[in-house]
Amino acid sequence: GFSGNVIYSIMKLLKPRWVHHQQKPIFSIDIHPDESRFATGGQGDDSGKIVVWNFAPVTSQHDEVSKCTPKVLCEMTNHLGCVNCVRWAPNGKWLASGGDDALIMIWNIRQLGPVKSFGREVHEQWGCLHQLRGHDGDVLDLSWSMDGGCLASCSIDNSIIVWNAASLPDKVTTIKGHTGLVKGVTWDPIGKYLASQSDDRSLRVWRRTDWQEEANIISPFQQCGGNTQMLRLAWSPDGRYLVSAHALNNDGPVAKIIDRSEWSSGMDFVGHRKAVEVVSFNPRLFSSSNGSRGCLAIGSRDRSLSVWLTNLRRPLVVTHDLFDNSILDISWSKSGYELMVCSLDGTVAYISFTPTELGGLLPQQKIDELFLDLYGCTSKAMSSGAPVLIEDPALLQLQDKPANDDSNKSTPLSAVANAAAIFTSHTAKQASINVSEQVESRTKDGRRRITPLMIVQTTKVIDHVPLPFGKSLADVATTTSQPASVTAPTIPVIATTAPSSSDHVSSAVTSESDSSKLCSFAPLNSSATSGGSEVKKAVPVVTKTTDSVTSSNKLAKTPPAKRPLSDDNIVQRKSKKTKVTELKATTVAKIVSPRKEVLRPSSSPTLKSPDIQPIISLNFTATSPVTMEMDNQLTLPNSVPILRCRIGEVLRWQVLMPSRGLLLAGNSYATCVACENSLVVMATANGRRVAPPFCLSGRPHLLSLTTCHVMIVTTNATISLWHLRHFTSVIDCVPITPIGAGTTISRAFITDHGLPVICLSNNSAYCYSTSMKVWVGLCDVQNSSHYSCSGLTGPLADIQRQASTQQSVSTRSSLTQELTSIGHLEQQILRSVLLSSPLEVEYWVITYAKFLATHNCEQLLKSLCYDLIGPTGSPSMFPSHEGHWSKTVVGVSKHLLVNKIIEMIGSHVGLQRLYTELKETVDS
Repeated sequence: GFSGNVIYSIMKLLKPRWVHHQQKPIFSIDIHPDESRFATGGQGDDSGKIVVWNFAPVTSQHDEVSKCTPKVLCEMTNHLGCVNCVRWAPNGKWLASGGDDALIMIWNIRQLGPVKSFGREVHEQWGCLHQLRGHDGDVLDLSWSMDGGCLASCSIDNSIIVWNAASLPDKVTTIKGHTGLVKGVTWDPIGKYLASQSDDRSLRVWRRTDWQEEANIISPFQQCGGNTQMLRLAWSPDGRYLVSAHALNNDGPVAKIIDRSEWSSGMDFVGHRKAVEVVSFNPRLFSSSNGSRGCLAIGSRDRSLSVWLTNLRRPLVVTHDLFDNSILDISWSKSGYELMVCSLDGTVAYISFTPTELGGLLPQQKIDELFLDLYGCTSKAMSSGAPVLIEDPALLQLQDKPANDDSNKSTPLSAVANAAAIFTSHTAKQASINVSEQVESRTKDGRRRITPLMIVQTTKVIDHVPLPFGKSLADVATTTSQPASVTAPTIPVIATTAPSSSDHVSSAVTSESDSSKLCSFAPLNSSATSGGSEVKKAVPVVTKTTDSVTSSNKLAKTPPAKRPLSDDNIVQRKSKKTKVTELKATTVAKIVSPRKEVLRPSSSPTLKSPDIQPIISLNFTATSPVTMEMDNQLTLPNSVPILRCRIGEVLRWQVLMPSRGLLLAGNSYATCVACENSLVVMATANGRRVAPPFCLSGRPHLLSLTTCHVMIVTTNATISLWHLRHFTSVIDCVPITPIGAGTTISRAFITDHGLPVICLSNNSAYCYSTSMKVWVGLCDVQNSSHYSCSGLTGPLADIQRQASTQQSVSTRSSLTQELTSIGHLEQQILRSVLLSSPLEVEYWVITYAKFLATHNCEQLLKSLCYDLIGPTGSPSMFPSHEGHWSKTVVGVSKHLLVNKIIEMIGSHVGLQRLYTELKETVDS
């Protein structure tokens, strides 16, 4: 900063020489979110090595020289190969590491406090919670999503794997679009994209909704060679810009700035003499004269580090020859004012900034205003695992649906974020060993031998976010406004007895946990505790006695609960000893246990008939506005119900009805009235009856009308459909079998091709197939939430938008998820064919083919293509026309579909043989 002519230098730069791996390379560094510790990963003596360090000796000279302040907290050497990346989870509970052994390990803290381990003092114990296997080569980079629900990893096997943090080691997906070594991966802070950079000279952006490619940026990397250890790219904290690692501009190494709006790369950061290895954005936004600005650090193979502010043309800081070899990783503290860097030479550096250099932190109100302006959502909602944000204002309007319409909600991954909060360690549940029980054996000569037992130390097992190093639980409790203890509510077991003079109060409750124990975090669901045990509901026990009862069978006494002392819960008793009521077996009533109500479908479900209204009105437009009015007011003794038609204000015609009308439907062609026991159809133009009254099998429940068909649903759950122009019955009193007890019809209509569709109150929908004479489900509750119909138009999409049947599959295993998605897509094709929707048939066939190609399902893809090319003799997904193979399916050319699929297959190198085979078959 400047004050007159005096320059104040307040930025601190130092290299703690005590942070090293015995002169071995350090490939990665990451500061813990609580800023009390940091981790390094690299090469050890004969294996990979991870070290958890105390951050205080780095930031404070007093702690550095103090003999009472430890520097090394823990060392882990479980990796068989060099550790290339270490990353703390956003909540600080887990540490992820990836190495040359193709493994990813998830670590959690096991014990706090100094202990002896193989003669050395260890101040924290970190253990391997999970080993994630899926890559076929070195794991080079890792990235946690902002909500902590997913972990992305990339490898030299050209793949990216997204892991489900809520149910490790399950995978969410495997992305195999790159054709070269993938050396960097990073999550979009908004939660919509995942970006990766590879030696195939491309930077690719993947959609989180379906894990397909959103953008493939290649122009800045065409001349780049694979001469970097890493390609660690980064997003800006507001999500607007993505900055790449190694790129070239006029043969000069740069870090390319990619604009999120159009994925354009017109700007870059210049100045480094060799390739950029790593880019790291400061997680905080800072205030500036123009509003807000970001900060980022860039490390290069030229051994220099540059720090930039996004509103300045020149770097804020450049350090030349800070290291003796390439800079490989950079980590910012959560506060935004501290930075750590590691190098291939095995050393690290620390830089401390102040608001004078970077500016003050942008207030949360300003951040929320920025995010609302950019994405229509606050940053707090974003970080809490909210659904993927919509950036396009037009799409945002489409998403603005009523709260009960869940069809347009995003992918399963918000469920992953919520589940990640209760992700607990299975290793914390260690069985205690009874040391007093010795196992003896005898040798042949009769000597006694004691079998040694390995004693596992299980004290102070930590199953929550670790406390900042050097802080005790009491210190944290006194600095927070949260209560010091959390006591779970008690569910009593009540015994009802007759009042007695010696015992005015007789009750028993289940025992509570000791309220003096401090609960470090509360479970998010009622069936989980901090230790992972279930909280079971007590079953009420009802007993009754009389005064003449003698003791015969004893009831087990339930220990009383410990309650905090207060005036509200002190129970006055006359005796200090708890009495146990003894009852005869004959006087004990049957134990009453709560039962779940089981809904059994009724053999003849009934629906409610609409109430008779005095006047029923209907408005629609033909050549002029038309008003139909059913008058049920029987004011005079001999009056009858009347149907009137007005065009504008002029009464065009009126007709007497046989009985009072309950339902009314009309259009420019016909008008229908459902009376109490019949259906009357007449022409709209002149009121002339076009058919005799239809007798109904029951009172009407719903009425639907098109220009060609009329449909009636009766209260006894049957449906009838007639063709108005041919005066023929299409469906005659067919039972609506999907209706069960407690289920009602929320909507019923006729498709353009004359098929009846019903939507039920349980968010399911069905269509009656007139050819197969069965009800076909249109919404499945175990579908793939990766494939939304929010941007699709057609009868199937309209129906599925009305039903909130999307269920997250991201918490399932990868195989189950893949099979579920395949089944869902195949059903979508068949449903679209049933509804005769050409646009939806084309959309779902292409989507199905893309999914099969992405997941290397070659046999299914081949079968689909040959089914479109010509008759195969096997059962076909597409119905034939009068027993003969047809060139079209519901008006869509099969030849056009198969050509689009073949063109798509050409972009997948692993399917090149199938591409050649299909191409030759079609061309011939």
